[in-house]
Amino acid sequence: MTDPKKIARIICGVLGVVCILLALSVLYPFSLSETHAVSDDNPYFTNVDDADEYFETAEILIDGEPELVHEATAANDGERHQIVDSEYTSIEIYQSSPDADIYSRYVYTDDFETAERQIEHIEDDEDEEINDIQRSDDEVVFYTVEDSDDDLKDSIAGAASLYVTQLHITSYELVDTDGDIGIYEPQDGWYDRQTPHRMMGSSGEVHVDTETGEVQQADVEWTLVTDTETYAEYALNSWVADEEMNQQVQYEFDEEDVSEIEEPDWVEQD
Repeated sequence: MTDPKKIARIICGVLGVVCILLALSVLYPFSLSETHAVSDDNPYFTNVDDADEYFETAEILIDGEPELVHEATAANDGERHQIVDSEYTSIEIYQSSPDADIYSRYVYTDDFETAERQIEHIEDDEDEEINDIQRSDDEVVFYTVEDSDDDLKDSIAGAASLYVTQLHITSYELVDTDGDIGIYEPQDGWYDRQTPHRMMGSSGEVHVDTETGEVQQADVEWTLVTDTETYAEYALNSWVADEEMNQQVQYEFDEEDVSEIEEPDWVEQD
């Protein structure tokens, strides 16, 4: 049974915060209730999507824990390889040439219902076939082959754009240049992009081709409070709802010489 005294203490604590906010709103009405989130001009960043060979890595961390990880390689002989990891899922994809079959390996270490739905979806797909399914108490693993005329590099570019798009939730200041590379630093502030939010403790750099806007490297970090336009909303969301989060975005694009990619041993070629 829940302790009534504990419930009372929690209620009193919440009411105390609310009372403080109400008092502050009387003393400082404009700083608490005035909308601060505004749209602003900002350099547009994009990812490189037309290179023939490269190695690319990206990662988003929330409160220090990896939320989404991306690694991709494109070789000059046409081979492509991609790995996308999330908390409970890992997907590895391989293609030997731009118009060859696409081989995929899915690993689910939790949320097995999602794994089974994915299996059902693939079974209904005329162009994709499941080669093998391995189920255990710890994970569900399955392998697929897709009859495709598409270049996996297009899918890789789409995945990379998710990380670069995440950089757009704040604004940046150009602090230095190195040849045709501009070095930008994220800025604290109130923003209204998709949802209003406040950015604090921003640090790091984004290295961008000044001619194309293509990001070459990014390593930035900030504290983010969402659904926040005023100091009152910030206090409620940060202190009461505990919606404050630390976020890191890391991205690196290296247009290096890649002569070939080692084919994963799980790929079953005809």
